[in-house]
Parts: sequence; structure tokens; C-alpha cells
Amino acid sequence: MCGIQVLVSRKDVTLDDKYNEIWNKASEFNSKRGPDCSGSFASTLEVAGVEYLLDFKAFVLSLRGQITEQPLYDPKSLDLFLWNGEVFDGLKVDFDKNDGSELFKAILQNNSDESSILSDDGKVAIISSTSFKDCESGFWDEVPSPFIYCLDFNELANKEIPLSNALKTFEWAYGSRMDKPEQLILPFREIQLEPEHSTIEETHFKSDVDINEYLKDSDSQQYVESLKNMMMDSLRRRILSSVNSEFAVLFSGGLDCMVLAALMDSIVPKDKPIELINVAFANPRILKSRTKQNKRGPGNIAPKVNEYDVPDRKTGLVGVSELRECFPERKWLWIEVNVPFEQAQAEKSHIIDLLGPNYTVMDLSIGMALWFAAKGEGEMFSSGNCNPVENYRSNSKVLILGMGADEQFGGYSRHRKAFEMGGIKQLSTEIKFDVERISKRNLGRDDRIIADHGREARFPYLDEQLVDFLSSVPIQRKMDMRLPKGLGDKLLLRMLAYSLNLKVASRQVKRAIQFGARTAKMESSKDRGADLIE
Repeated sequence: MCGIQVLVSRKDVTLDDKYNEIWNKASEFNSKRGPDCSGSFASTLEVAGVEYLLDFKAFVLSLRGQITEQPLYDPKSLDLFLWNGEVFDGLKVDFDKNDGSELFKAILQNNSDESSILSDDGKVAIISSTSFKDCESGFWDEVPSPFIYCLDFNELANKEIPLSNALKTFEWAYGSRMDKPEQLILPFREIQLEPEHSTIEETHFKSDVDINEYLKDSDSQQYVESLKNMMMDSLRRRILSSVNSEFAVLFSGGLDCMVLAALMDSIVPKDKPIELINVAFANPRILKSRTKQNKRGPGNIAPKVNEYDVPDRKTGLVGVSELRECFPERKWLWIEVNVPFEQAQAEKSHIIDLLGPNYTVMDLSIGMALWFAAKGEGEMFSSGNCNPVENYRSNSKVLILGMGADEQFGGYSRHRKAFEMGGIKQLSTEIKFDVERISKRNLGRDDRIIADHGREARFPYLDEQLVDFLSSVPIQRKMDMRLPKGLGDKLLLRMLAYSLNLKVASRQVKRAIQFGARTAKMESSKDRGADLIE
């Protein structure tokens, strides 16, 4: 992972301080994304009688092979390559090789007469000498991910044409499975349905039985085993490709992260610890309410309230205890990140800068929790009964996250509501909608937030092959909204957790990070998630 930026300007136009400030700010942000090394490249280009100055800059977070400075340049073809991403599949990259260098070689071999620009998340930032009439949003254009984009300098030379017209798109041809190529989504299979619920024995869908009863169904066993194998493959791609790195899990003790941590135990070398990062915020509004409710005894004196005793801390402690019991040979490092209200407020404006283009109250609440968790500073406990290591900072360059599980396994309350209103077909439509929009709604934000600490976010639940597999599994095998919360939602994932002996985790109820860590409504109970940040 790295931070990359490009400046295109006309040689006959002098850039004012405003543009230089933006360029320098981009460098400041990107240097945090890529702390291991940096490089730059400058060139000129004349098109249609207009001479342009091209400035390229890259900051590298090195996770594979030798530290390799970018931009990469081939003097023979004059191609330049800035790579922000990871190769997990398709192109074979040995563990001792740098994936950016290997990808550049492959591009040169296959496109000797053409240059290609690839981006892992489809975001293109352009700084131009053209006036935007003081509209700051004009500097940035977030573009959909299923395309390769090319900046057409012939169009750019015409000042009367909007900058967006100069950005040409080349659609991703993904073979015959792409039924509707005009849709801006990855071409996974349609969500599969079974004809009716009655195809599965009703005795296996009672809320008063243990999850183990559901595993007695032979078809369920097969789906659980297939899910386990696919998830193991996804994790191997994201762990063995960076075998010399240490790994941390964003950890609430919930179902999604517990399954990831348990499966990681089979992949990460036994002599390496796995960090479990748990974040909690001192929310003054909730603390005031709790103190008022807890007043007891003579003088109406309230007992001392632990301001970091938030829901995710409680489930996290239960979760790490279960992991240590199930996998005693592993050294699980429990890291408590405690964030005072004043510290959260001090970093608020910086975190808002990383959210764009989505500036809602909910984005800030989630971004706040992710930013401090990714920072990874707090007290570390190497066992359940030891004294903590204070002022500990996570050593991991890679942070494993559970994003994508709720969207695919039916973890949101709106999924249950969709089923209640329109049955299995409306539920299927809602699941499909969530999977299609996750990259635009969540991933850009999460990547920018986490990379700000020089760490890379990896999302095993969003592995392309795993998503494709889950789309092929009948939706009634993944969830059953006739069952209560903590059972019917994410049913297939719960069965996998139970099969891994994570009996407590298999019944954990879904809780959003902003409520579990208590970043929601820190300043006002009237805040609504969809409201824009003031």
C-alpha cells in the first residue's frame, strides 16, 4: 500500500499558492500512508501545441519483498508506474518479490505499446491549473471502481471543456458472466434463492435449540465446510503474502472478528503473536446518564463509573478469553485503546479531512473509532492475569477487519425488516444492494482512515472468490430471519463459529462499532447518522 499523487499543470500558467498548499497537504497525508520510502518524477508533455508539466510523487508502505521506491520507470518504453494496492490473486508473485515491480513487468510484457494506470480502489485525484471558481469540491473526483481511467490531454487542452470530459473510461471486460456490463459493479453471481423455506426441515429452525442442532443437517455441514475453506484461502492470500509482517485484528469480540482470529491461528506461524485491538471512548453524555442512574447510599453518592466500560470492551474481554481457551498455544496480545473525550475532540478535524467525500455524522462516528483503533496505542495484556504494558504501540503493519460480513450474511436490522415486509425476495434484493455499494459507501473511507497510521487494512470477507462463492449459496442457507437476533442473522457464519468451538461468539448479537465503542452521539443526543457534519 502507498500514497500516490499527480500534478498536471500548463507550463504557461503560474500556479498560485492555493495549488501549492493542496499539493503539500496531499504530500503530508500520503507520507503517513507510505512511511517506508518515497520518490518523485517530473516530466513535460506537449499536446496540441500546449506544453504540460507532470509531477508524480509516491510514498511506499512496504509489505512484500524488498523495499521498492516508486514511481517505477522503464527507460525503454518511457512508461511510469505508480501502484497503490496489493496483488492477492491472478498474477503469481513470490514471497520475496515486490508485487508492484512484478505487476509493472507484466504490464510492460503484455502492453508494450500502451501504458496502464491501475488503482486498487478506483480513486483519482487531479490537481489542475484550471480555475474552479473557488469550488473546493472541483479539485477532487471520486470515480467508480470497475474502470481504468485515462486522462486525455487533447481534451484537456481545450479550456472550454470541463475537466471531467478529459477523463476517459475503459470498462472492465470480465468475461461472459457480466450479464449487464453497463452496471458499475463487480460481476458476481446473482444472489441465489431456494424455492421455499419448506425445502429445509422445519425442525432445524427453532429458536430454542443450540446451533449445534442446525449443524446436524448434512447440507448445512457441507456449506459450513465450504465457507471455512474459502475463508482460509482468503486469509492465506492476505497473510502469507506478507509473511514477515505482524498482524492485528480490529477486535470487538463479535462474531465476525472472532471467526477471523480463530482461522488466523491456523495460518500465522505459532511463534508470532496476534494483536487484538479493542477501542473504547469516554462518552461524556452517556457517563453523565450512568452516574445519575447509579447514585446510591447515604449522601446520594454514586459509585465510581469506569468510563471505558463500553459494550465492545465487555464482549472483547469475553472474546479474548474464549480464544485463549480454544487456542492456548497462541500468544494473543490484548490491546486496550482508551480515548478520552478531549483527545477525540482534538483529532476530530483531522479525521474529518480523511472522510471525504462522505461527511455525515455516521461517517465521523465510524471514522473516529477506526482512526484511534488503527493508531493502536494503549495498554497491552499478554495474558489474562498479567500486569499491562503501558504506552504500548501496535507493531503490526497489517490490520485485519471484518467489514463485508454483515452485508453478505444479513447482519443489519434493515435486512430483517426487508424480510418482514417482502419475504425472501425483498431480503435478497437488499443483500444484493448492500454488496454492490460497499466499495463506494465504506471502503474508501476505511482505507484512508487506517492508512493514516502507516498500516494497511485487509478485508478477508471481501475476497473476490469468497464473495462470488457466497453469492452462489442460497440465501436461506446464509440467514433465516424467522429466527431471533443472534441466531437467524448470519446463521451460516454462526454455524462456522460453533464448529470452531467458539460457542459464545456464535450467539453474539450484531452491534455497530459506533455504538459498541461509544463514538455515536458524543456531543448531542439529537445527532442523526445521515446528518451532514456542521
